[in-house]
Formats: sequence, C-alpha cells, structure tokens
Amino acid sequence: MKIFFASIGNPTAFIARRIQALKNENIEVLVDWDVTPPSLMGEQILEVAFKKPSWKRFYHLFFFPHFFLESFKFLRKQCHYSWKNSFRKALFLCEIARHKPHLVHVQWTNAARDFLPLQTLLGIPVLAAVRGTQLTTSPFISENSKGILDQILKSITHFQTVSLDLKDLLVKLGVDSRNIIQNYNGVNTDLFKNFNSRSKHIEQLEIIMVARNYWSKCVESAFFMLHELKKKQIPFRFTWVGVPPNDPLFKHWMDRLDLTNQVQLIDRLNSTELVQRYNESDVILSTSAAEGLANVILEAMATGCIPVVWKCEGMNEAIGKDGIGFIHAFGEISSMVSSLESIYMNNEWRLRSSKACEERVVQHFNEKIHTGLMIQEYQNLLKLNQRK
Repeated sequence: MKIFFASIGNPTAFIARRIQALKNENIEVLVDWDVTPPSLMGEQILEVAFKKPSWKRFYHLFFFPHFFLESFKFLRKQCHYSWKNSFRKALFLCEIARHKPHLVHVQWTNAARDFLPLQTLLGIPVLAAVRGTQLTTSPFISENSKGILDQILKSITHFQTVSLDLKDLLVKLGVDSRNIIQNYNGVNTDLFKNFNSRSKHIEQLEIIMVARNYWSKCVESAFFMLHELKKKQIPFRFTWVGVPPNDPLFKHWMDRLDLTNQVQLIDRLNSTELVQRYNESDVILSTSAAEGLANVILEAMATGCIPVVWKCEGMNEAIGKDGIGFIHAFGEISSMVSSLESIYMNNEWRLRSSKACEERVVQHFNEKIHTGLMIQEYQNLLKLNQRK
C-alpha cells in the first residue's frame, strides 16, 4: 500500500510520528515538504519526498498532458488561483501521478481541494484529515476560510477526524457519518513514559505548558493564573515550551507580575528532552480555546503529568470521567488556580492520579493500536473505491 501524506509542510511532531508508525508497519509513505526533508529524531523518515518548487517537475507534464490541462483549469476556476500558482500546482499533481499512490491523505483540511483532480480524473481517493482551528474557529472569523471549508465539505467524500468532538461537528455541518473515519493520533508509549521519579512530598508545584503563542491557545491567561497562585503563597515553577526566552512581551508580563524567578521560557525541545521535562513536572496546563485533540496533553499524561485544562474539543476524551485531571469551563481562571492548589496540597491523590494518567493513555491512546486501525480504514476505503 502506498499512501501520499499531502500538505504536511514542515511536519509537526505528531504527523512525523504517524508517518514513522506507518513505516514501521511496512506502509510506503510519500510526502510533500516545504524547506527541509522531514525527519524524526535526526533521521530521514522516508525515501520519496516532493519539494514543492522544482524545475524538474516539467518532465512529468509530458506523461500527463491531458491531466495537466484539466487540473490547471480546475485550479483556476474552482480554487481561483493565479495563472502562475495553478500552473505550479498542476505540475505538482503530475509528479504525484507518476508515483501512483493508492490514496491521498491530506493532513490539513483547507488544502484538500488542491488534490481533487487526482480523485476526479485519475480515481485516486482523497481523504481529508480534520483537526483543530480549521474547522472549529477559522471559518467563523474569516469569510475566505468559510468559503474554502464549504467547498471542501461539498467536494471531498471522506474525512478523518482526530476526536469524536470533531466528528460530531462534521455531522452537524452536513457530512454523512458513514464517510467519517475517527482515528486518534495516539502516543508512542515506548518514548513517552513515566520514569516513576516523582516523590510524595514536594517543595514546589512543577507546572509545564507546551504551546505556541497562537491566538487560540490563549497563553497569556497562564500568567494571570500564576499571579493568583503566587498570591495564595503556593510555591511553583512554571516551564513554558514553545516560545523564545527573549520574547519582549512575555518578559514584560513576567516582570510586571513578579514572576521572573518562577517562569522559564524554552523555544523548543527534542522528543527525548521533552519526555524528561514532563517527568520533572506534576501538571500539564492548557489554556487552549480550540483543538482537535491536544496531543501534548496525551503525551504529558503518558509520563504521569496531571492535566489541568480549559474545556475544548477532545479534552473529555483525553481525560475521561475518572477524576484523574481537571477540566474547567473556558475562561475560568479562579477555578483553575483552585485545582492547582488542590494538586499541591494532596500528595497521595497527586501520585495516584499521576499513575492513573499514564494507565489511561496506555489503555486508550496507544499509537500502535490506532495506527493499525488507520491502516484498516485505508484498506476499507480502497476496497470501496474499487467497487465504484
């Protein structure tokens, strides 16, 4: 089976890990990429990678002249791309066609329409992955995003969602539930694991947050929570992974709220370093307003971190109803602070919950299980396409 993972750009960690997991199951994976060949833990993860701007692409046009012309017309008329952009994208589709993938799995929803000529003209099924703000928020704040999503919902036949919440939202938008594959990314539990190094008595609460400074993450709220936690005289250290240490705005907030000595900003960590940081932390904090399902929450839970989060898509699925973490209504700063205080004060519960978080991920979000389920879905989709 040959799967083309389309529109990965410079791949995020969870996409790179899924590609690696598929390769481990002997699935041939092709990708497109923006700047550098996609890699995982320092090693190139596949043999065939398309770099988008390439003069060599002209070579493939001569094998698919009719397909090129029809693709070009589709991209101009249906996607309203410029002549130059349509020409470049049509050449790219010809190169993909030369490698004859069995299925195209588009990783970001709004790019799915670019690959429709492969489906309509060559019969290669296109599966659109649905995750995060491209479905939950962008269409409601941008007319352009809404128009693209409406077009995709009408033209793409099959979708894959990373949470049940997103599946329910797709159904509300008119997609037949039978055409929706719900598949969790899952966690590599061989990599993200609990070192069992947490002690019963702690001098300070270790809190970690892993998030980019993107508007839907609402990251500035964390500073006000920490300010309230400090007023309660709860000792803590806060590690934020995903922002540069010299960011002037965050340094200003830290100074104004007198948090400089308790907050550490880290631009990025590799997977091994991140696992170590998780194991040094008691709590994973999330102030996100929109997600598909936050992979960082699952990864942190696998190492024993207790989640304290605002409610958004996938959080109930990740944390469950067993009382191993805290889900609060969006914007509830005071209740989040109370949860952090409770974790600090209740040592025995903290350790029990830490172990329960690890067990939940192992039982319900094991990467190998969900990769296997995704492969089954690929096979089912290809059988369905053959019968048409």
